[in-house]
Amino acid sequence: MVVAHNVPAAEVGVDVLNRGGNAFDAAIAVSFVTAVREVAMNSIGGVGVLLAHSARTGRTSEISFYGRTPRGLAEDTFAADLLPTDAPRTSFGWRGVADNRHERGPLSVGVPTFVAGLAELHAQHASLPWRELLQPAIALAEDGFVADEEDVSYFATHHKLLSKFDEFSRIFYADGIPMPDGFYQGQGKPVRQVELAQTLRTLAEEGPSAFYHGPIADTIAAHVQAEGGVLTSQDFADYVPDTGDGLRGTYRGYEIVVPAGMTGGLTVLEMLNLAEGFDLGSMDRSRGQFWHVMAEIHRQAWTDRFCFVGDPEGALVPTDALVDKAYARGLLDGFPVDRVPEQTRPGDPWAHLGVPDPNAGFAEDPGGRDTTHLAVADADGNVVTLSQTLGLGFGSGVVVPGTGVLLYDVTMWMNPEPGTPNSVGPWKNQLGHATPVVVLREGKPVLALGAPGGRRVVSSMFQTVVNAIDFGMDVQEAIAAPRIHIEGADPAAPIGPTVRTILVDDRLDPSIIEDLTRRGHEVRVIAESATSSYLAKPLGIEFRDDLLLGGVDIFHRSIGIGV
Repeated sequence: MVVAHNVPAAEVGVDVLNRGGNAFDAAIAVSFVTAVREVAMNSIGGVGVLLAHSARTGRTSEISFYGRTPRGLAEDTFAADLLPTDAPRTSFGWRGVADNRHERGPLSVGVPTFVAGLAELHAQHASLPWRELLQPAIALAEDGFVADEEDVSYFATHHKLLSKFDEFSRIFYADGIPMPDGFYQGQGKPVRQVELAQTLRTLAEEGPSAFYHGPIADTIAAHVQAEGGVLTSQDFADYVPDTGDGLRGTYRGYEIVVPAGMTGGLTVLEMLNLAEGFDLGSMDRSRGQFWHVMAEIHRQAWTDRFCFVGDPEGALVPTDALVDKAYARGLLDGFPVDRVPEQTRPGDPWAHLGVPDPNAGFAEDPGGRDTTHLAVADADGNVVTLSQTLGLGFGSGVVVPGTGVLLYDVTMWMNPEPGTPNSVGPWKNQLGHATPVVVLREGKPVLALGAPGGRRVVSSMFQTVVNAIDFGMDVQEAIAAPRIHIEGADPAAPIGPTVRTILVDDRLDPSIIEDLTRRGHEVRVIAESATSSYLAKPLGIEFRDDLLLGGVDIFHRSIGIGV
């Protein structure tokens, strides 16, 4: 089974499986095709994180290639360009930067880690040659694909911002697109990336190390520096993905594996620990009480995330407490089961661990918006669930001439103001929300899940797991069911007024919305569509008896193909 957010990649994955490749081979091929096809969200100049379960060893492991800032990026890089404190804040609650230089352009770029992550997966698990797995991506980049409605929406809405980047415009806005009247006219026209095809061909012939040592790395670094950035060839040479066993918890007898790195994994586990304090399966999903309890679980876990989660290399994170069931039980004392609380307060995970707070502050959590996800399972029981991203739509906007490589915007994920755990700085990880999930029962995979969607990924993964385990839904039902999204305290004030706004799928009954309003929620009813996304876009694979079931997002471009 292959599930993805684009058809060509899923078809390539099926072809690899039919030719005798395993799930790891197929995931690599799917991932590279996705990096070519979903140009708004992906690039080989981007980042990602994956979980891989090996049927042979019985081990579920993590490969985190979630990006790094360049070593030369100083903490005060954007300090002189910060907007006044009374100016409108960014969507992350941070002070803005003049010309959005922390979100787009050469100073925003980070070390591209995508190729290294896929190379690590190949080294650990693949059975087919690296060269063979890159051929479909090379062909797609060279021959091009036809822009569909979703592509048109991305290209059109980003035109004003990205047309100032010459190489980006040459590749993606050529041939009179958009037309002088300002309307994007690209639907139905091929999108070709000839230089990217040549770069991929070099990687296929010379191996993944060619991306990090030699002319490709030198060319990318030289261009970024010439444009005013600080990325160097040494940053490429120094990068190695993080590997490990992931972060683990349990939920009603199932083992839950999420990434241990800078993702939403620990917050999903905290939500599930809180949920175990309620018999959710016996609650009526058609009543407001169920949705209020779900909302308050979200609120508490998000408040803890805002207050305590940051780059563990820059600030100590009380992970052991946040994923501890005893800590969650303590939070349930006085839990607001009837109404929205007047104040949202974090727990005290450091006290739970018996030590004082070593950070004397809290981490601000960025959003991250444009990502994609894929999952592959084979007949032997191997499975990969992989999220990959460029950060914002089209990342930094910087395409390196001669390579076709679009670079991601690492500093978008970070506070441009110095002095916080997630401020920009040298060789730092960014805190994001990509959260692949593997659910196991007696050591065997039951579900492999993931989603794009920024902060909403975390809430979508929690709700999808609850739908499957507490309500017995199959993977498609669990993904397609209506969801909500709510966060915690204002991220600019860790113990402050409750953020009452809750996003509610318009498919929920009006009586639920009325009930939530009476309980003190400020309900914002949203409608998902092909060109708008408010509640993330999950997909996944379920292992059920001798069947593999695929589940995909029902509103946006996505597909599942079984073999």
